[in-house]
Amino acid sequence: MVTLVPVPATLPILYTRELLAEMEHMFNDLSNGTQANSTNVVTLDQYLAFFKVTEPSDSDQGNQYAQRVTDKFHMHDRDGDGVVTFGEMMMHCDESGCE
Repeated sequence: MVTLVPVPATLPILYTRELLAEMEHMFNDLSNGTQANSTNVVTLDQYLAFFKVTEPSDSDQGNQYAQRVTDKFHMHDRDGDGVVTFGEMMMHCDESGCE
């Protein structure tokens, strides 16, 4: 059963219900059942694994990539609680995709 969570009112209209449901399903797969306050969330470790970041990197380029991915996670973590909800993730999505 998929439970839809509220997304910000500022979400662009270009998302259909079907697309939002698909995006939420992908988010829930990424969260792998991790929850906070009865809501699926993604941790930094899950986020880094999704973007194939392994620590530590043997190259400056790898370390820069890891830092960019980590910074992006913290950008999504609007309330600073160390996890990202679907609603927080969607706050940085627009017609060109999600930052």
